[in-house]
Amino acid sequence: MDRTLPHRQRLRSAMVWSILGTNCVGACTHWEVQSVSPQQVLETRHPEKIRVTRTDRTELVLSQPRIESDTLYGVSGGSSRGGGQGTAEGIPLADVSRVAIRRVDPAATAGLVVGSGAVVFGIIVVIALATIPED
Repeated sequence: MDRTLPHRQRLRSAMVWSILGTNCVGACTHWEVQSVSPQQVLETRHPEKIRVTRTDRTELVLSQPRIESDTLYGVSGGSSRGGGQGTAEGIPLADVSRVAIRRVDPAATAGLVVGSGAVVFGIIVVIALATIPED
């Protein structure tokens, strides 16, 4: 019985899953509070999303943030995959106590890469050992 074809299929499947797993590396992020004004954040960083903390300590994540006059506008809620439209929001700048943007967390990213690599290596070793013919 030829077991090389299933072995190749399993190996290919393991490789596909490892590639998909490494694409999740971008998920290793955290919110980083900015020490500059909301205007400066939007002008220098051009973030797609920001987390706004109001003076009453409530927080809101806004997509497509922009400032017009003395108001910070953006879209809250909705789906990050485009499924929902969200709600248009306008917050007076006087009501904004701080703004945070998403930043990559190097330690978490490194841990995920090393951990994923170890798991993939282990899977490949198990598959290789399972396909060794017992003569």
